[in-house]
Amino acid sequence: MWCLVNRYNGIPLTLTSNHYTWTYGPTAIFTVVVSLWKQVNYCTMVSQPWHELHNGPQEAAQTVLLDYIWPLQITSFTKALKNRHLAVATSILIFTLLRLVMVVSTTLFVLEDTSFSQNIQAQLVTKFNATKYRDSILGSKSIVTSDPVWDYLDLREEHGDAPPPVELSMAFTNYSISSEIHKGADKVSVQVDAFQVNTTCETTTVHWSQNLPARFFNLTLKTPSCDIGTIEIAACNSQNALFCRLGSRYFQSGWVGCRGQGFDVVNFGDPYLNADEYRLAIVTIESDVTLVSDQETYPGNYSVNVRRIAAVSCGLQYSIHQGVAHGPAFDTNKVDSLEITNTHQSQIDNLTGSDILDAMFISASNANTTNTSLSIALMDDGRLDLLGLLMGSRTIVPTTFDPLLDVSSLKNKAEVTFNGLSHQLMRRYFLLPADVATAGSIHCTERRLYTRQAALWAMVGLLAFISCLVLLFAVYSKQGVAPHSPATLANAAYTMSRSPTTGRLLKESNLIRLSDIRKCLANYDFFTVGDRTGMLRVEAVAVSRKEASTKSPGFLARKWESTSWKRKSQSPDPKPRKKGAWMPYSSHRHAIALTLILPATAIGTLEILRYLSDNNEHFVTVASDASIAAYAIRYSSIAIVLIISTLFNTLDFAIATMTSFSALAIGGATAERTIQFTILGDLPPVALYKTIYHMHIGATLSLVASTIGSLLTIAISGLWVETAIEISRNVTVEVQSDWNVGFTGTSINTFLAGIVEEDTIALFNDVEHGVPDKATLIWGNVVLPRVGNPQPSITSQLKETSEESAPEYHITVPAVRPFLECSELPSSAIHASADLSNDGLRGHRWLSRTFEATATLPAGCVDPYSSAEQSDTISFSDWFDDYNNNTSGWVGWIFDLSVILKSDKAPAEGCPSLGAIYGTYEGAEQPHLNLTALICTQHLQLVQANVPYPADMSFTPNLTKQVHLNSIPPKNIVDSQSGSSSLGTEISESFYHLEVTGPVDDKIQIDPFFSRIIGGQTAIERESLLGSENVDTVIAAMNDLYQKFMVRVVDLEWRRNTGGENSTQYPSDKNIAPGYMTVTTKRLKINKTSKIVLQTILGTMVLLGGAAWWCVDMRVLPRNPYPIASSMALFAGSRLIGASGHSPDGSREQEQQWRIKRKPLVVLKGGRFRLGWWDGSNAVAGDSSGDDPASHALLSSTERRRFGIDVEDISKASTGSRTDTVVFRKRKPR
Repeated sequence: MWCLVNRYNGIPLTLTSNHYTWTYGPTAIFTVVVSLWKQVNYCTMVSQPWHELHNGPQEAAQTVLLDYIWPLQITSFTKALKNRHLAVATSILIFTLLRLVMVVSTTLFVLEDTSFSQNIQAQLVTKFNATKYRDSILGSKSIVTSDPVWDYLDLREEHGDAPPPVELSMAFTNYSISSEIHKGADKVSVQVDAFQVNTTCETTTVHWSQNLPARFFNLTLKTPSCDIGTIEIAACNSQNALFCRLGSRYFQSGWVGCRGQGFDVVNFGDPYLNADEYRLAIVTIESDVTLVSDQETYPGNYSVNVRRIAAVSCGLQYSIHQGVAHGPAFDTNKVDSLEITNTHQSQIDNLTGSDILDAMFISASNANTTNTSLSIALMDDGRLDLLGLLMGSRTIVPTTFDPLLDVSSLKNKAEVTFNGLSHQLMRRYFLLPADVATAGSIHCTERRLYTRQAALWAMVGLLAFISCLVLLFAVYSKQGVAPHSPATLANAAYTMSRSPTTGRLLKESNLIRLSDIRKCLANYDFFTVGDRTGMLRVEAVAVSRKEASTKSPGFLARKWESTSWKRKSQSPDPKPRKKGAWMPYSSHRHAIALTLILPATAIGTLEILRYLSDNNEHFVTVASDASIAAYAIRYSSIAIVLIISTLFNTLDFAIATMTSFSALAIGGATAERTIQFTILGDLPPVALYKTIYHMHIGATLSLVASTIGSLLTIAISGLWVETAIEISRNVTVEVQSDWNVGFTGTSINTFLAGIVEEDTIALFNDVEHGVPDKATLIWGNVVLPRVGNPQPSITSQLKETSEESAPEYHITVPAVRPFLECSELPSSAIHASADLSNDGLRGHRWLSRTFEATATLPAGCVDPYSSAEQSDTISFSDWFDDYNNNTSGWVGWIFDLSVILKSDKAPAEGCPSLGAIYGTYEGAEQPHLNLTALICTQHLQLVQANVPYPADMSFTPNLTKQVHLNSIPPKNIVDSQSGSSSLGTEISESFYHLEVTGPVDDKIQIDPFFSRIIGGQTAIERESLLGSENVDTVIAAMNDLYQKFMVRVVDLEWRRNTGGENSTQYPSDKNIAPGYMTVTTKRLKINKTSKIVLQTILGTMVLLGGAAWWCVDMRVLPRNPYPIASSMALFAGSRLIGASGHSPDGSREQEQQWRIKRKPLVVLKGGRFRLGWWDGSNAVAGDSSGDDPASHALLSSTERRRFGIDVEDISKASTGSRTDTVVFRKRKPR
């Protein structure tokens, strides 16, 4: 087994997926082996006295009084070693060791993950191809857009210095798996084609000159491999004239030729162009710019003094390599690593490195990713996005620009940027669909069975030792020296009938104790002799021993006989004065109580353990399934069930032994049910058949109980299982942040509080373009507070388990959620006009369209820019010039409303601060309108969010897991000064800093806000927003976009430390948030199925065992029946072995000779037998129907009574024996 496990990485569960079949199979096998050896052990102990008799005359203690069956195993083992009966000692030791092996086998197997590989067939679904790109270059429009730049920027900002995912950062051919995948596969390796790039930027020698103040100054550039020549740079751009000053920065980039032509316009689609003669030059400059002259119409001349300058010229080389992609087996879109080999290198047809570099240059020119801060005076050539990529920043400030003034830094950043950007370009435009066969392999993980080393080698050692003992047992065990079925009473009777010498010694010993028989036989040696028919008889030889008693052998018997006659004269049914009948120890009341109470207690204990397991986070924590704690718990449980099983086996052995005697005590039983009946030494199925056939109810019940008890060891093996659970404890945390909210004020100056910072708007724009959101305290439309300082940090109950897995906190925190509350204006409040306009020169005429809505303000709200008469209403409008005189079109605008609170009266719901107009118009000067006008109030709601937090120093919420709001209704946050809950954030002004997205033409006049509703990430069909029936849809869409924007404002601009002026008002104990902490750990638990099976088995054993004990009378014998002399003494004086004073030829012998039948015990056929008291004068050898006249001879001429087993003759039986057959029973006869 060990070799198979090592060779095949475990044992596959091929025959069955149920690992319990394999895990507990060894226990079941060894249970059968133990059961079989139990029969061998019994037969060995029963046969050993006969072996000693066969070896020649030996004392009674070594022969007819030798008993290894009833004593404890350890006693029998010690006694066998003392007597040098190695067969018995070896058999007992083997039996004990086999039970130990059975116990160890319960922990032999453990289920673990194993790994292996197998080959598969795969398909490359893409290939590198420049056809599409080349066609676009030759056509009118290039396919290159800003997408590669955004892809590269997203990766860099999301992962920072950490390696980005391979499938997103490297260009290689995609693949699919065509072979059937093993269900346990976890990794796949496929041969792919991979793009490899090397951008080389050479340091450029720069000379600059400006002889006189002018609008331009010149730079002369040269590298070792490229003579660039002179390039001309504007001293100050007209659009940046106000910023031309000391410390101005310049950024220039473009294609340059290597023949001294400077900046050049290059068409890489020209087949006659030698691309190797061109480089991409990048120049950064810091200089002082001074205005020398000024003119009204044109810019003046400037004096330029260059402080620092850096320049590089870049070229790109690439190749297509063969590589191996390693990734998940069932997700071919993800790749964990890419291994590049050098076995195959090539290039894409009609695509040079300069083509790739030019495509990147075009992509960077089309993006809108970078903005310039007012803190820097920058003169650029319009390619700010390329500058932003080189800087690694979205905002150009001196601190981000100045590192590029170092030529080595500029060289390194350019090479890294172009290398990374080229992969995004290739992924976008140069991977075309294909179907090419390729090879690969999968790495599989499968649950397989392994052996626990401790259990395995313990079993190997024990079984090796047992094998040696078996050989020793085979040497010392003997066959053919004991009679057939030596344990049956019939064999004792037959041997007694053929052993006259022994019979005379035991004649009056049928009721005395075994110790008294031992004294009677102390001066005799015994041996067996076979007659001419091969039958055995036990002979006795008198010997003289110094330690022998001086009393005659029959003294005790005669004494007992005399006292019995005295008792008989005093009572009609005399009983000897004895301490009580002999009975097996396992049938004593205290032993029976232990046998039945222990499993009953185990049943209750299992139920309690199951209850504790389910309600108290299971039991002891274990490091692994093979830990000392796991072994200790499992083996202690097995020890308990072994004790229970042993008690029931002992009880079953006692019941199986006493079944025949109990039936004899009742009387009227046939030989087949009594003296010929035995199940000891039989296999359980055979024994069960015999007990049922002969209707021994008690033996049947006991045998069933002990047989199912052997299943306890198997069932207990699955009781304890390892499971991963979450342990939780209540904690509290400190709320460490709050929000200073920009509420609607009472003066015009408060409008400044509603202005949103440019950084916040830029961040929102980045997220809208797919840049990874780095906000850690925003979940959906909810902004979370900062929390920390958990109490208790780690409870004492979790210190042990927290070392295995990181604890996690689940806290109910007070969070905020922005919300728009909008109402629809009536159609009468909406107006539209179209005024005809013309240019006055060319006669061109167009319509100037205006759309306006008027709303009545709530009481307490006023428009400060309106007259006093109209301050309770507010109007919002917009217009555009319809140069094409369209008869229909779409409009969509949101407006910031200049509304303030009256100082003396502020409405609780606040004042509206936003208006919106959306819909269509049809017609020229009097258009038909299908417009929706809304007036909205901004609120900030307080909600309770249940958030998971990892237990680290940052205490940052884990937003990837389940976060949810509890059922407490949200509550608007109210200004502590005015009592109003409305906000005054300028949404329209903020969105006008952003570009319009989605479909825009001369028939669609929408602002950036509404353009994101109908054309953003979650675009909504514009037709579904029209009409009064869709007002709720419009409001929901506006609210969704508003919340996405406002959570950035709240998170970045309004977050403050706890306790700001306009801070939110929490409930009681506002700085404390409740929650709980959980730790995932491994613990042992009670398996429900195994528990039920164990309880069922134990309950059945209790019921059957108790019923079996009650059915069988154990108090019917005067002594242990297993020594040969003890069982033979029960037949002394019986008619079964009748005697005659004459020999067969009629002559008189010197001593009385016993009658030996030629057909042994033929008198048993049809006879009825009983165990009890017999009258000597009425005890005859057989019935009147017998063929042998000698069988009717009297056993004795005296009128003495004896106790034993005999053939029942009702007409001659003792009267007293019919009413109370056995004197030893204290329970009522059953």
